[in-house]
Amino acid sequence: MSAVNVALAVLALVIAFAVVDLDDFTLSKEQPIQFVEPFQYNALGNDRSNLNGEMVNLENQGDETIDFSGWTLESDAGEIYVFADGFALEPGARVTIHSGCGDDTKTDLYWCSRDPIWDDKRGIATLRTRDYEWVTVYSYDLVCTTCEIKRRD
Repeated sequence: MSAVNVALAVLALVIAFAVVDLDDFTLSKEQPIQFVEPFQYNALGNDRSNLNGEMVNLENQGDETIDFSGWTLESDAGEIYVFADGFALEPGARVTIHSGCGDDTKTDLYWCSRDPIWDDKRGIATLRTRDYEWVTVYSYDLVCTTCEIKRRD
């Protein structure tokens, strides 16, 4: 198979994946850690002025404390947040990860990004262990019912 054919086959797979509708799709590997609402990917007002208004919530729905040391939260744009060594989530506990800066607590963590992390319309958030095994994935797709699509000819 020529390099061009390989490239075309890969491109076809990428396009096929891109058109799959992932509306509010949550995938888990029977893990107790799950993304929970609200997943605030579009902060109120200007996202750049309200980075802490962008936030992701995770909850331990299991019966044991989970150690997040070295785990990562990733956006589909390649932004990566690494959980600090020693951070753990007790059963039934929830943690909010804000895009902006602040002082970390047991319930609120801060990415301290200078820019918004999450796309305002669609995206995928992935939680992985320190060994890069996926724990859970969350996909969102904002459907605009009042938008007008304009074509350029």
